[in-house]
Amino acid sequence: MSDKYCGKCGSKIDKRTGQCPNCKKEKSSGNNQKKFGDLNQEHTKNGKKRIRNKSPLLVVLLLVILMSLVLGFTWLCFTRRITNIRIFSKTGNSFETNGNVVSLDKDFTSKRIVDSASAILAAQESAPSLGLNNAFDELELYSLSETDGQKFYRLQQLYNGLPVYGCYVTIIASDQGEALGLLSDCKDIDESISLIPSISQEEIENNIKQYAI
Repeated sequence: MSDKYCGKCGSKIDKRTGQCPNCKKEKSSGNNQKKFGDLNQEHTKNGKKRIRNKSPLLVVLLLVILMSLVLGFTWLCFTRRITNIRIFSKTGNSFETNGNVVSLDKDFTSKRIVDSASAILAAQESAPSLGLNNAFDELELYSLSETDGQKFYRLQQLYNGLPVYGCYVTIIASDQGEALGLLSDCKDIDESISLIPSISQEEIENNIKQYAI
């Protein structure tokens, strides 16, 4: 039998397989490259798919954490506010309270409040109802503000002419002078407290220098 040759590349045909060994290699190589290309493409697609699947979960997780922080902060501020505010409710002639700052509604006085003097008188009138003895004896206007048709008279508590640190009573009134409310953190002062300094001027200056360093 005579030898046969490949009509494509001219190579001698393998008698055992009946195929061109040269063209067979090229075909095999092309198939392998296509196979590897398909695998790489599939891997890339799968990788992108996995990334796309993870992204929404990450966003949801971040939103949950953010909402938890906001709700926690809001709850903390709210509970601290409730703890520091003392609300007075009238039952007959008695008042109930739950904190440090007292609050009375517009029924606390029938006086018209048109200036700081009338605001001070309204505060002093309400002192017995709050169980205070001398807290409102000495008051002076600290600030006056107005918003939305309401005036806020903030009065400083004094003791023998000296301001009591952090103690104020705020009288809220309408533009027409109607009393709308009272807020106060004033306290009775022990009248046995001496206002004469127990240390010298030099000791005071030395202590200030130590804190300043």
